[in-house]
Amino acid sequence: MHDCNNLSEYARIAAGGGRLYRTKITLKSSAHTFVEGPLRIHPHGLTVTRTLGNYEAKAQNRICNQNLVLATPEIKYMKTEELNWVMLCS
Repeated sequence: MHDCNNLSEYARIAAGGGRLYRTKITLKSSAHTFVEGPLRIHPHGLTVTRTLGNYEAKAQNRICNQNLVLATPEIKYMKTEELNWVMLCS
């Protein structure tokens, strides 16, 4: 899965100079109760590390590193003797 919790994606983003952060929300019922959100890429704010859309995260005129969020898919090949072919996408 291509999100910030994937260790290889986390390492790739860190190596590219990226930074990850979590949002914290204070619940209205208690001033001392916080809920942590998912990991996000700074400064994009995305929780996914690979995507086909999100022009703003990849725009050339942005100050941030365009190589942190990629459109390159991860492809894996596995050989099987039971089936002629299988294709899985997500």
